Amino acid sequence: MGYPLKYRDQNLIGVCEECDEEFVKKQETHRYCSRKCLNEKWKRSYKSVVPEGEKYSDAAKKKWELGKQLICPHCKKSFEKKHMTQKYCNKICRNEFNSNANFNAQRLKAEQKRKEDIKNVG
Repeated sequence: MGYPLKYRDQNLIGVCEECDEEFVKKQETHRYCSRKCLNEKWKRSYKSVVPEGEKYSDAAKKKWELGKQLICPHCKKSFEKKHMTQKYCNKICRNEFNSNANFNAQRLKAEQKRKEDIKNVG
């Protein structure tokens, strides 16, 4: 076989646990010939705690209060919380609120700096 010389000399030839093909191990612990075989094995053996068709487990829903009714700080509409860190009813409200908040913060900062400059001059 045409194995790379540096691995062939180390006698690190193994058999893939997924497809039974012979391959050159780059480390002694390698068990699969490729990422594809590793992923296939993982897909068959992994059992998720999240029910089919759901995004979060029941424990995560309880911890993050998913499904709770919140009020959007921007438009004051009620909405159901669907994501762990969700605070706004949609992206538009989030972006508008944050852009207004940044604008107001910059305006206040400039006003405070102007007052300090007046104090320092006088």
